Amino acid sequence: MTLRELNQVTDAFHKLIETNTQEALNVVNDEDISFSALFKLRDHIRELALFEGLNLRNKIALILTDDILSRKMENHSIDFSSCDDIHAVHSALKWIVETGSVHDGLHSDHDAVIDIAAVFLIELFHEKTILSTVADMIFERNRSGRLNHDLVWAFFEARDPQSLVLIANRLKSGHKKDAEFARKLLGFVPGLHKSNHIDAEQQYSYIVNWLHDNSPFLHYTGESMQQRNSPIPYVIVLEAKYLCKTLYRDKNSVLESLTNKDYQLLDAFNKLDMNHKVLLSDFSFSLHQMNLSSWKMWLQYPIAEQIKIAKARTGGGL
Repeated sequence: MTLRELNQVTDAFHKLIETNTQEALNVVNDEDISFSALFKLRDHIRELALFEGLNLRNKIALILTDDILSRKMENHSIDFSSCDDIHAVHSALKWIVETGSVHDGLHSDHDAVIDIAAVFLIELFHEKTILSTVADMIFERNRSGRLNHDLVWAFFEARDPQSLVLIANRLKSGHKKDAEFARKLLGFVPGLHKSNHIDAEQQYSYIVNWLHDNSPFLHYTGESMQQRNSPIPYVIVLEAKYLCKTLYRDKNSVLESLTNKDYQLLDAFNKLDMNHKVLLSDFSFSLHQMNLSSWKMWLQYPIAEQIKIAKARTGGGL
């Protein structure tokens, strides 16, 4: 819904409310109306006591809007326990974000509702389908100098390393601010700062390749721009990459159970310095991808022999 269409809807409501209340409600309850239109009409709906005539989606949206704006949402929490239909809440939140994002910037309160709706969807409902929309708003706000910290925090709270591709796409943007902000958000990726001299397409490929090699072994730290200027939201758990075992969200749990041999390997691995840990974890993953039987054989060697083989295969020492 364009801004012109948004104004047409609100104008139609104001004209109809004087002659036909039910038709005015039909306009508001239309399936294709946007949250932004409802937001613009919310004061009139309250003043005219039309709330009970709204459909369930609109009722939930207005209740959430009132709650969000009255609480200022300092702790990003609302009690949904009194709601009989949690699925309707989920649906209303998605409608708020998906249709409201089109008019992001309409009003500071309007944008605040969208931000917190996105937080609820991601934090409480583990909704990932909105991440592309959230990314669009993040970069659009960055271009215009508007606040986007809550949206950035919500985006990373999805704890989905593959979603970082949505940020990496902006490295190829023709808009300078997009590329600069993408590099800032992805600044935790080792070696990215060294790629500033290469073109955008190569930087994008670097991120995609890094995610391919490391996303199963990333641990979400929870660091955000609200805490520090250059947060590190993800770190590579080198032990997991060395064993080639995918992690759950918890750094200390893995999808596959650890064998006695695994514990022996980790005991030796954890006694190494960081340089050798990186060497072995990178080589282990690479060998695992290329030749599973060779990888299994390599793991049987003592750790010193593993290091010697890894150095020889990667072309040098540390």
